[in-house]
Amino acid sequence: MIFQDSPLSVFEPYLITLIGFIFGSFFGVLYTRLPHDKNIAWPGSSCDACAKKLSWYHNIPILSFMFLRGKCGSCGVRIPSILFLLELMTGLVFWIVWCAAGTGPELLTGLLMVSFLLPLSFIDWTHFILPNSLTLSGAVVGIAVSWLPGGVGLGSSVMGALLGVGILWGIALFYEKYRGIQGMGGGDIKLMGLLGAFLGPFALSPILFISCCVAV
Repeated sequence: MIFQDSPLSVFEPYLITLIGFIFGSFFGVLYTRLPHDKNIAWPGSSCDACAKKLSWYHNIPILSFMFLRGKCGSCGVRIPSILFLLELMTGLVFWIVWCAAGTGPELLTGLLMVSFLLPLSFIDWTHFILPNSLTLSGAVVGIAVSWLPGGVGLGSSVMGALLGVGILWGIALFYEKYRGIQGMGGGDIKLMGLLGAFLGPFALSPILFISCCVAV
């Protein structure tokens, strides 16, 4: 719990949102580098056009993009606005998780889950891939934190991961055999394993139902 029963508790939503902006900046690195199999830690942040290393004040979440008017501070090439959107969305989603979980034990689990889902969503949106480095590591983290307060429990987490993978793998095999073409990628199957690891087996049915409704 952050500031429970403290006068500083009034600042909790702002702090959570600020932390979200910071994480959103890092998710931008994942979004930019993972689809191209680049190292996410080295080299440091630089402009893709002029290759000039960015100064610290060019890396301030939200503010730098606004002050630079969406352009590189060195060469003036436009910065992809999707990176700004990712930072904004992460701050908003972190705040929503805080609204739902408060400062209870579910907060950590919720923030960890969306920290995998957000970069995965944006990468899939533009590149149509779901990197194993996020889906598989997300499933492992989901299982690892399942025994903590607020988690679904180790047994439910493992069952959820296996069931999530099994259900979508079965659907993919049936579709491919019936239609003769591949209808679902392996990334989607692993993503369901990630969701099952964090949420347990009983959450898979509504997730599949909502996914089908959105897909239609």
